[in-house]
Amino acid sequence: MSSIWLHGIPGCGKTVLSSTILENVYQYCDGDPGKVAVYFCFDFNDVEKQDSELMLRSLICQLSERCVHTPAGVDTFLSSCENSRQPSRDALLELMQQVIQGLPQSYIILDALDECTDSAELMNILETISAWQLENLHLLLTSRRERDIESSLECFIEKKNIIGLQSQVVDKDI
Repeated sequence: MSSIWLHGIPGCGKTVLSSTILENVYQYCDGDPGKVAVYFCFDFNDVEKQDSELMLRSLICQLSERCVHTPAGVDTFLSSCENSRQPSRDALLELMQQVIQGLPQSYIILDALDECTDSAELMNILETISAWQLENLHLLLTSRRERDIESSLECFIEKKNIIGLQSQVVDKDI
């Protein structure tokens, strides 16, 4: 798995940059059924976009929609939820892992991690995803540089892939 974390102060361009990266990744994946890009943006202004479980559901839906063949795990999962039982977080993670394993290359972009209302749960989810060590998975994460986020992400993102957008090096490029 490859991971990048872009962090910076509010208004420094994290969302604009992640949107631009997403457009480029979509173009890179376009026409190649073996490459899938998905996106989720946490948002203080939208209650639906502040929850880590909703993020998981959204990513699974997006990944599944882009699969050439629906992974067997999806059908099994859906039939187990027919009686309106809500799946557990662990069940959602297991399904997501199965879907990603069935794809040659998956790109996940998560914007504004700091706007998630259950940050500890989100960090647990990201640590679980990292523990899968899937070579076909690529993550781009953006957020403010908050202590809890930083300490969690430093556990599985290489130091060279942690980029501060307000640094002098980046300022010169801009």
